[in-house]
Amino acid sequence: MAPQQRKSRSIGGTDFQRVNAAAAGRRWIVLLLLVVALLALDVQLQCVQGANYTVGDQFGWSLPEANGFNSSYYNDEWLTTLVLYPGDILFFNYKVPAHSVLQVSEIDYISCNYNSPLEKYTSGADSVGPLSAGMYWFICGTPSHCSMGMRMAVPVETKPSLGPPFQLAPPPAPTPPGSSTELFLSSYLQDKFLSNTSRSNSCL
Repeated sequence: MAPQQRKSRSIGGTDFQRVNAAAAGRRWIVLLLLVVALLALDVQLQCVQGANYTVGDQFGWSLPEANGFNSSYYNDEWLTTLVLYPGDILFFNYKVPAHSVLQVSEIDYISCNYNSPLEKYTSGADSVGPLSAGMYWFICGTPSHCSMGMRMAVPVETKPSLGPPFQLAPPPAPTPPGSSTELFLSSYLQDKFLSNTSRSNSCL
C-alpha cells in the first residue's frame, strides 16, 4: 500500500485576491487619515501665521499731503483695501527724527494727544504685532502731524469660521498595490509635509 502523501496547504487564487485587496484597503485608509491630519495641520498653521503689511505701501508712514493725498489717506484709502486678522503684523517705514509711531487710546486718537501713548516706536522701521482682534489707534508723535493726516484707526477682525467639521466619507473600493491613487497620495503627503515644515513665519 503506497504511503499517504501529506497535503500541503496553499492559498487559492480567490483567497489570495481577498488578502491582497484587504491589505490595499488598509493602506488606503492609513493614507487617507494622514491626508486629513496634514490638512488639519495646514489649517492650524494658517490660523496662527499672519500677513505682513507695510503701512502706506511704497509711501510709508509720512504726511499724506507730501505724496499728493488728502489728509484721510491712511483710513479712507490705504486701509480700505485690507482686512486684518489676528496674527497680522504692521510695518511702519518712516524718516527719523521727522516722524514716529505712537499707539494711543481712542480718546487720544480723536484729540491727537501724543503725551500719553500706550506704545512708542522711533526706529524708523518698526514692526507692530502680531496683532490681536480688536481696534488699534496710531498717530505720529510729531506735533501737528496727526492733525495733518498721520493717524490711522486699525480694526483687526476675528477670522471667519472654517465651516462645519470635516467628515470622512466612506473609503472607496480597495485599489491594487502601487496604483496611481496610492502614488498620488504619497506624492501629495510628501509635498504637504515639506511645504509645512519649510514655512518660516511664526505668530505668538
